[in-house]
Amino acid sequence: MPYTLHAERIRLEIIPERGGLISRWQWRGHGLVYSDWERFADPQLSARGGIPLLFPTRGNLAEDTFHSNRQAYRLKQHGFARDLPWQVPDQQEHLLKPRLQDTPTTRQRYPFAFRRG
Repeated sequence: MPYTLHAERIRLEIIPERGGLISRWQWRGHGLVYSDWERFADPQLSARGGIPLLFPTRGNLAEDTFHSNRQAYRLKQHGFARDLPWQVPDQQEHLLKPRLQDTPTTRQRYPFAFRRG
């Protein structure tokens, strides 16, 4: 279910369960981003279009691996945040803050505590 933020002349939609993806951004009724709505409807498919929230990396790592404390961790392109459901604990009239926090599952791929949002 998208969350919608309306402000003067702006409409922004975020889909928390699809990685906090910004699926719609309109200015004065004109769309500013492309979104493949058919793919959004199928949770088995990766989202195409919109503006993904990328964490903990926004690009490629050599061999999809990083090292910390002599341990190797696999981390695919753009990290894992765009593939996880985000929470929206608080929505105000002109403020929408999606949140993602570390879990035992994320610690297997990224051994650090974090909280985004």
